[in-house]
Formats: sequence, C-alpha cells, structure tokens
Amino acid sequence: MCCAYCGKICVISNTRDKSVNAADSATLDHIVPQKELMIQALDDRDYFLRVRKDPKNLVLACGACNSSKQHDPLSVWCAKKNLDHGKIMVEIGSRISRS
Repeated sequence: MCCAYCGKICVISNTRDKSVNAADSATLDHIVPQKELMIQALDDRDYFLRVRKDPKNLVLACGACNSSKQHDPLSVWCAKKNLDHGKIMVEIGSRISRS
C-alpha cells in the first residue's frame, strides 16, 4: 500500500511495534480536515455518525505526510510542499472509482 500523497510504500503495523518508524507507518488521513467537516456538519451527531467517517474523504497516507498535513486543506498543504494538487486529486479519484 502506498501513500496517496507522496507515493511512499507504507508499513501496516501495530502501534506498539517500535521497530517501525512512525513516518513510514500507514495511517488514514481526512482529505478535507476534520475541523472543516465539523463546521459543515448539521450537528454533533451528524458529524460523528456520518461526516467524519465518510470513506470517500479518507485516504491512506504515510505517517510523515499525515503529520505534516495536520489540519491544512489539501490544496494549502500541497502548495506548502510544492506538490501537484491536481495530480493528487486525480489519483485519489481513480482509487475511489476502482473500489
């Protein structure tokens, strides 16, 4: 499995496994940050039961990218990292359509 953002091969591991570097670990990242999702939700229940867990908003990301992106919208983070936002969105879209 590879990071949706940088393409690095990610390691799926138990969080207690100290032999795996956190930067290489597979994590789930919200494409639209949770902070923004909370604002868009109708109420707390809507946020926790529907909006936050929408699989179309989750991608596999390496720990390094996920940690770096934090609460930034994808477009802002891509600009900071000098990454091609359009290319990343096309790749994410193709992965969603394949699943």
